[in-house]
Amino acid sequence: MKEHIGFVSTRFAGTDGVTLEASKWASILKFQGHECLWFAGVSDRNSQHSMVVPEAQFQHERNRWITERILGRKTGSPKSLMPSTKCGHF
Repeated sequence: MKEHIGFVSTRFAGTDGVTLEASKWASILKFQGHECLWFAGVSDRNSQHSMVVPEAQFQHERNRWITERILGRKTGSPKSLMPSTKCGHF
């Protein structure tokens, strides 16, 4: 029985890990006779089988605002964020 299977992410484009993994699964599912559909903020998938909504992209202003509040902001240089490795014996 043919099923409609949807893939949802912030981005399906290029050769990043999520895109490659989803593409592999889509190939297998298509081979089995299913139809694969795509939803993302950015996509290079076939436009007849995908929906692009810019607000779904992780770099969209609202998503950055949410991420900053959930994960916080790192301030200072990378060196100042690392624990001290100095030892009084050396």
